[in-house]
Amino acid sequence: MKQNIKLLVFVLLFGLPAQQVIAQNNLGHNTDNFSGVYSLSYNPAEIVDSRFKFHMNIVSAGFTLSNNYIGVKRTALFAERDLAFEDPDFADNYLVERLNGKSKGVYVSGDIMAPLSFMANFGKKRSHAIGFNSRVRFQTNVNGAAENLATMSFNELLLSDLYNVGIQNENFSIQTNVWTEYGLTYGTNLINSGKHFVSAAGTFKLTQGLANAYFYSDNMNVTFPSDSTVSVDNSDLRFGYSSLLETGFVKLDEELLSALNRSDTSQAYRHLGGDPFRNAKFGFGLDIGVVWEFRPHADDHKYELDGNPDYLDPRKEKYKVKVGLGLMDMGYTSYARDNGVFGEYFADVPDIDIEESFGAAFGNFDNSGLQAFEDTLESLFVESAEEKGTYKVSLPMRINAYVDYNIWKGFYANLGASIAPAFKKNPEKTRGISEFSITPRFEHKWFSFYLPVSVNTHGNPHLGTGVRIGPLAFGTNDILPLMGKKTIYDANVYMNLSIPITKKIRDKDKDHVSNKMDDCKRELGTWETKGCPDNDQDDDGVLDGEDDCPEIAGSKELNGCPDTDKDGIADKEDACPDVAGLKAFNGCPDTDEDGFQDSEDDCPEVAGIEAFKGCPDTDGDGLKDSEDSCPEVAGPAENNGCPFEDDDKDGVLNKDDDCPQTPGPKENRGCPIIEKEVEEALDLAFKNLEFESGKAIIKQASYASLETLSTILKAHPDYTLLIEGHTDNVGNDANNLLLSQKRADAIKLLLVSKGVQASTIETKFYGKEKPITTNDTPEGRQQNRRVELTITFK
Repeated sequence: MKQNIKLLVFVLLFGLPAQQVIAQNNLGHNTDNFSGVYSLSYNPAEIVDSRFKFHMNIVSAGFTLSNNYIGVKRTALFAERDLAFEDPDFADNYLVERLNGKSKGVYVSGDIMAPLSFMANFGKKRSHAIGFNSRVRFQTNVNGAAENLATMSFNELLLSDLYNVGIQNENFSIQTNVWTEYGLTYGTNLINSGKHFVSAAGTFKLTQGLANAYFYSDNMNVTFPSDSTVSVDNSDLRFGYSSLLETGFVKLDEELLSALNRSDTSQAYRHLGGDPFRNAKFGFGLDIGVVWEFRPHADDHKYELDGNPDYLDPRKEKYKVKVGLGLMDMGYTSYARDNGVFGEYFADVPDIDIEESFGAAFGNFDNSGLQAFEDTLESLFVESAEEKGTYKVSLPMRINAYVDYNIWKGFYANLGASIAPAFKKNPEKTRGISEFSITPRFEHKWFSFYLPVSVNTHGNPHLGTGVRIGPLAFGTNDILPLMGKKTIYDANVYMNLSIPITKKIRDKDKDHVSNKMDDCKRELGTWETKGCPDNDQDDDGVLDGEDDCPEIAGSKELNGCPDTDKDGIADKEDACPDVAGLKAFNGCPDTDEDGFQDSEDDCPEVAGIEAFKGCPDTDGDGLKDSEDSCPEVAGPAENNGCPFEDDDKDGVLNKDDDCPQTPGPKENRGCPIIEKEVEEALDLAFKNLEFESGKAIIKQASYASLETLSTILKAHPDYTLLIEGHTDNVGNDANNLLLSQKRADAIKLLLVSKGVQASTIETKFYGKEKPITTNDTPEGRQQNRRVELTITFK
């Protein structure tokens, strides 16, 4: 039995998958601009504005396998079969363990795209796309196996150092999933601004579950007391399988291997238990994708066609940078259990005899395998739940993100990440592995070459290559085994054959008129002549027999006659042929559209009236605007068309108002009447105002009258106090002027200190310049040395 376990591990990793499965993650080819229908499995938005008008799959095949535990020595693959695979000690001689302290996992994934899967672009600007694909998919994954569990199993439980050592396995799972799906895709262009092109697409999928089996535990704790016993401690286990597998586990015997080697699928199905489509159930899935292209030089790819100068040549790739994002395999598929059973078990049993308990299930690998394993679980452990019927399994969701850079004339570099999210708590799951890649490539209409460099989350680096030659594409993500890599942990190969119909510009005679619109497909012509030669001497697209001006190039609308000013009136009938005009004026213009021909309009650029020969009277006051000082406001002629103003609205016009900004009665010429008490206060302040001799210091005796004045000014904020300083003629003129200024300012400062707003006080100073009497007598000089206080209004 122990040798069978080691053989089982190898066959699951490198035998059966290589015989049966194919893969979808074909690095380089997935993002080739000529991938067409095959891009549906990577990012459905790639089919929008595809280089293909129509692309249909004939056959597609290949496989992907990866693990981070068992490697096969390169010598086993390149030696003669009787020296390697028929070696009875093959496992010991050719298999290598990777022991690095990390949990172990296996990933096998593939699909087959059925014939007649296709994609097509349609619409006036080919801005829409549809696709259909039918696929059969297979995936097996093992996750969360502790390294000690893996190495004990592989080494036939003979590692004595690990006896009685507790081995904890968190989220340990084994999952095998086989299903078909039918996808319908629609995509369209969302943004096309010239430099920026954004497209999006979605694929709705109907899934059909064929076969599924899983074993899961989020806390499987095992101990091997010896090479023949195992203890399971305080563990929750879940096990189930679909109806297709109800008759037993895969039999690794000569009959099955022979059928697989002959690619005799029907015999293999019979060996596995019958028709794989029997009792299949349906589920649903969704793929969505978006692509942004930066096209800084889109104008360089224009090809004028059928009179459209902005037509983009569909034969050329126009982007400099492309960024894509695909959310793939969101959804589920369903399976029928029928006699297949789902069970939950609580395992807490010491010293289980492995041969006695599990020999029926794994010892001979006969048809009773799964049932025997289920019977063993039921006999050993406490079953906490059992369920039959239909159950759902999540699809292997994947996020594909990439940046594609157009280096130069068909040379590209692609940076990609294909991320498989881990949903650890879901026992009924199909999960992939993540992969990160850099892929330089060269592509042409009929040829592409890829050289991907990648690494996956199993820690395995790869160097791959791929080729597309017309309808055929093939390649591998890892050619390192061919280049001397000693130990192989991964394998990948793909091939597809298709019917490609590329986009074309159907313009046989290259005259920029499409064959569909060209009346003379073998002769050069113009869009105006529907692709036919213009046999008229003026080469204007109007044949001489239909040309009213055969010697001068003109337009078809005017029967071949020219219209220099483009006003729709032939030059021969146009009184103003060089200036666009109106038919009513024989082609001459009426620029201001006031009904007066420019040549007869005194104001040809401004709409006017007949009374002023086309000049305007905007305000309607009987003066044309050019003679009106206020053209937008009506006013009398004696005031040049302007209205007499009354700014303070007191009924006294500004011209008659001594205080135009302050309302006042007409009898006081528009100025406010100053109250008697104000005049008395001013007079009192003036009479009592005294300064120290030769200084700007106000004497104490003057403060009371100035206090009264400040109270009045604060009560009348509309008053403006004018303070004017004067001196006699004794002394230096400059000193007198300065003294008059300081005394006026001293009074202002005192009033402001009493709360009067500084903005309502105005000061002026004149020195000796404005005497009110003679300076020849002491009395006269006394009167001239004064500060006058006056209330003013604006």
